Amino acid sequence: SVTVANNIYGINTEQNALVVVNADDLSQRQFFKDGDLVVNTSGDKVTLDGLSGVTDIVFSQDGKYAYVSSSTDAYVSSSTDANIAIFEVNSDTGNLTFAGNSQTYGQGIYSLVASDTHLYANGSSSLLAYTIDADSCDLIFEASIAGSAPGSLNLSDDGSLLYVIGENDGSLRIIKTNDFTGPHQ
Repeated sequence: SVTVANNIYGINTEQNALVVVNADDLSQRQFFKDGDLVVNTSGDKVTLDGLSGVTDIVFSQDGKYAYVSSSTDAYVSSSTDANIAIFEVNSDTGNLTFAGNSQTYGQGIYSLVASDTHLYANGSSSLLAYTIDADSCDLIFEASIAGSAPGSLNLSDDGSLLYVIGENDGSLRIIKTNDFTGPHQ
């Protein structure tokens, strides 16, 4: 879970859900479940997609957006949930509003990490790099590097190195973030 502005944001893997809790009394504030009908940032009612197999939540450095990953692999299942769900964060209340999804090229995503301008995703077959559009919160695919493993991601303080920590074997893979070039591999 992550605490931001007196709210706790967490994922519920059993219910494929995203939960927002008030930090002061631990009461549930919001509950988003994959397939729910929600109002998006444009004011339209849409079906929430992207929380099936929910695995991680990260926030943009400015705290305006939350990105939620799903481990459902569209190449393996008939699901269309292989994407990253994007939520806008209300600066006054901390409430989330569904903004849309970003494509993950059919890969389930194990973990995410964000810098001020980029989001990195640990996918089921490769590591993905996205530029975060500063105006819209959209993720613009930049490049990928083949090879991935279940585990967590972290960035160096200056954002020049991406650390991939293997969940099963404790391995550490270090990648220069400027090595993410070219199309999806």
